[in-house]
Amino acid sequence: GVKQVTERVGLLKQHLENMANCELAGKPRALFYNGPEVRSAKRWGEVQIPIRKIAPPEKTAPTDTMEKTPTSK
Repeated sequence: GVKQVTERVGLLKQHLENMANCELAGKPRALFYNGPEVRSAKRWGEVQIPIRKIAPPEKTAPTDTMEKTPTSK
């Protein structure tokens, strides 16, 4: 039902947050495969969230915080 779909979307989004190279690319959707003649306990479906691959975050070199002054000879 709707409660299970909401829970599964939440789980997928949590998993996606741990993936540094992907991001959410649209609205989630639920697909249900059984007709009304199938009892609810026997029905099944799936939840999908569209994702897109993104570039990994760039590693930046640490900046030198000390000011450099010219040396005198």
